[in-house]
Amino acid sequence: MKPKDFLPVDAPEAGAKGAARSHLGRPSSWIMVAVMVVGFAVAGVGITLGPSWIVVIAGLVLFVVGGVAAYALGIMKDTGVAEIEEKPRRRPRSS
Repeated sequence: MKPKDFLPVDAPEAGAKGAARSHLGRPSSWIMVAVMVVGFAVAGVGITLGPSWIVVIAGLVLFVVGGVAAYALGIMKDTGVAEIEEKPRRRPRSS
């Protein structure tokens, strides 16, 4: 299946003014993902530098806070997609 065969579950049909919404997520969801990635990276750097447990714990706290905030913002609600049924194609006439 091609990416254009998928639309968000709650997306309106594409009209004259443009295409239907993308299923790539809201900006707030991406910000929370970025916060979690930064927290993971900080914890990873803390583990490799010694380990520095204060830095590791700070990274873990940042990761957990980002995860809780993402859940509170409904990050999983903007990722659902539904398949669009293909219209049957006509067979070419054979001569």
